[in-house]
Amino acid sequence: MNLTHLQSFMLVAKMHSFSAASEQLGASKGLVSRHVKSLEDEMGCQLLHRTTRRVSMTEAGHALYGKACEIERLANEAGRLVQDLTQDSCGTLKFTAPTELGKKLLSPMLLQFIAEYPQVKLELCFEQNIQDVEFGKFDLALRTSIAHSDNLIARYLGRIRHVLVVSPAHSAAAEVRHPDDLRHYRLLSSGETQWMFEPLAGDSLTLTFEPALCSSNYATTHLLTLSGTGIASLPYYLVEEDIAQHKLTLLVPQWQCYPHELYMVYAKQSHYPKKLRDLQHKLQTWCETHSKYVG
Repeated sequence: MNLTHLQSFMLVAKMHSFSAASEQLGASKGLVSRHVKSLEDEMGCQLLHRTTRRVSMTEAGHALYGKACEIERLANEAGRLVQDLTQDSCGTLKFTAPTELGKKLLSPMLLQFIAEYPQVKLELCFEQNIQDVEFGKFDLALRTSIAHSDNLIARYLGRIRHVLVVSPAHSAAAEVRHPDDLRHYRLLSSGETQWMFEPLAGDSLTLTFEPALCSSNYATTHLLTLSGTGIASLPYYLVEEDIAQHKLTLLVPQWQCYPHELYMVYAKQSHYPKKLRDLQHKLQTWCETHSKYVG
């Protein structure tokens, strides 16, 4: 089997497009199409359904794609193993995390790692889009949700602590004493319609609400809260400085809110380079020693 043809098929199947796959490979659409056709001729069956709008896999295509992904993972693992035999404390580590989490929560820890491993090139990607860890694009990821895959390991790190905040000039700053009081005010959302509260003692409470304003990200909700638009539940790491500088007021501090679990995600493999193991350990230790952010 021609591995170049197999790679072309995998990319077309993954991206559902010959054009997108050819652009990714830096090859012509015609060449990629010929690769797939040659592979189908070799297999003696059709691997892809082709329409003018979309490409999808046949049953045989799905079967081949699954095995091809295993081959790709093993090839990446073999490459890392050989490289790490001579470059265990150097080379590249690729790390990805959600935008605010990476910028606000991890920068100090990562700077310490860089100081300890000057020969390691650390490539960071902080954005909301979930990046590929399963097949080697990134070595390590922080995620607040996990995709079910036999090729991934998701290590639980804790729950991200959220707090209720409001502008000091807002009437709620002086009037809200209990989560039930929130029903009388404009509530801002970053996509959620429920807030779950855990008291320091007693039973938990769930508040279901219709947001007065809904944003797709914490950064926008944060700015709206600072402007006095309403009350929001935001990660403590994002608003810690604002609370200390009295730009935001903390509401019902005796009620804890942990809406998201935090996971460290990486591809399953038989050998992990020392630099990756050390970064994993640093992340784990950081979360364990910063309970005000991750509980």
